[in-house]
Amino acid sequence: MKIAVIDDYQDAFRTLRCYQKLKGHEVLVYNDTEKDPARLAERLKDADAVILTQQRSPFPRALIERLPKLRLISQTGRTTGHIDIKACTEHGIAAASRVRTLRA
Repeated sequence: MKIAVIDDYQDAFRTLRCYQKLKGHEVLVYNDTEKDPARLAERLKDADAVILTQQRSPFPRALIERLPKLRLISQTGRTTGHIDIKACTEHGIAAASRVRTLRA
């Protein structure tokens, strides 16, 4: 599986314990934000999964439609307002957010 991690400004993803669980997969970590939608689509065109760092990059329908191999969008933030969920559903792409449960 080809996994792209985008917007990881601090290059922190590879230091997380969960990174070891991806052993055996091709993981590409991008530390910059690609603002141009066409170049972002080119960067992600072969990805099966994309991990978003917070809500830094929008995922509108136009981008989603240019990523035919994509099956999963996951992110570290809680909101999905920057992701066109309807387009994801129509294209068979699951979208997941990491939500922490706070306990007293």
